[in-house]
Amino acid sequence: MSSSKEEFSKLAQQLEKFLRSKLSNDVSITGSLARLHGGFDTDTYAFSIENPPLNFPHELVLRHYQTRGESMRVVFESTMQSVARNAGHPVAHVPIDSSGHLLDNRPFLIMERLPGSALGDLLGDQSVLQQLPQIMAKLQLGLHKINSSGLKSKLEESGVNIEFMSPLIMLKRVTALANACKEPKLLTVNSWLVDNWPNQPQTPTICHGDFHTNNILYLDGKVTGLIDWGSHKTNFVDRATRVG
Repeated sequence: MSSSKEEFSKLAQQLEKFLRSKLSNDVSITGSLARLHGGFDTDTYAFSIENPPLNFPHELVLRHYQTRGESMRVVFESTMQSVARNAGHPVAHVPIDSSGHLLDNRPFLIMERLPGSALGDLLGDQSVLQQLPQIMAKLQLGLHKINSSGLKSKLEESGVNIEFMSPLIMLKRVTALANACKEPKLLTVNSWLVDNWPNQPQTPTICHGDFHTNNILYLDGKVTGLIDWGSHKTNFVDRATRVG
């Protein structure tokens, strides 16, 4: 979604006003908003602030959603990121709850800006490429070990519909597709999936759902961030579904 300089300036003014209402009248945005690559279904900007409260990050990211109706994504993503971060994973802190507020009539999220570059941009470096399997496996394993107890209820209490997060939703889509096209091989696969669907546990695994190198930040031989916890991609997954 392209924006003119005038629109950028208007957005920055609204953002600064919001920050002052939440933090202090002394807070100000330095420079201009810098558009970041990625964010397929959002507009994402990096920006810096002056005179923030003690221990508040100076370097921030604005994640600006496309439609007013996506307000629940603010609650969802901030909750998911908080749980992952509290579990010790390199996930951006969301220092301000922007729920109930709009910028240019659109919901938004403000988080700290983590250092590093997208891992996908660094694969030309053979030393990084050779470590890639270990990097991905270690990060994925750590995410799967997060204790999800209480997370479902926390999201539900916030008004988030968590039904879409179950892998059963994906099975229903496969079933609908198989029944619609009547393709024999797809019907066979769907039948096997339905017959072998495992029982779901009380505390399922959290799966990022869009886990690839462009959503992993990397610097000086270390993963510095896992980003893009989009609400339509993050799932609660039974550990048994990941075997085989």
